[in-house]
Amino acid sequence: HRQFILDQLSSLELARKESGREVWVMAPMIATAQEALEFAALARAAGEFKVGVMVETPSIVMALADLANQLDFISVGTNDLSQYLFAADRMNPSLGALLNPWQPALIRALAKIATDSAAGNLSSGVCGESASDPAFAVVLAGLGFKSVSASMSQVGAVRTALSAVSLEQAKAVAAEALTATTAEEAKSRVLAALANL
Repeated sequence: HRQFILDQLSSLELARKESGREVWVMAPMIATAQEALEFAALARAAGEFKVGVMVETPSIVMALADLANQLDFISVGTNDLSQYLFAADRMNPSLGALLNPWQPALIRALAKIATDSAAGNLSSGVCGESASDPAFAVVLAGLGFKSVSASMSQVGAVRTALSAVSLEQAKAVAAEALTATTAEEAKSRVLAALANL
């Protein structure tokens, strides 16, 4: 639906010009580097935007190095990434344990995303329910993410948690999470590390 995307970008560029504000645009559900680069080309032809993509599929996690210096930012949608990483339908309550953000495989995927983003000069952020957990937000900062989007009710708690630790402390907390082999162990290791700061 290319014309739909072009119409949206055109409208956003008009709004950007009228407001004089910086506008960031991103495409969801990107699966390949080619899709990301095509979207970036469309967006840059349509206006003066910061251009990024959502990282919600395992395939784009493995292709981030191909996007080095080609985008301005990425945003990880942990809810969808978990669903596809674990082949676990988010709507199936019996699979809830697999959608726990403390799952070691997800944390390791997030570590790769943060590392590859930094190496590729891509600003990285995380949205989704995981970023609303103050302890998990500290893990995300320690992994190298530059921003988190928390639910309105959790903004204060996340801000307090992040401001209570230095970057070096956050890295040490994240290292604890990366050594775990179960979700329960990851969370308990992180909570213990935070309690000992």
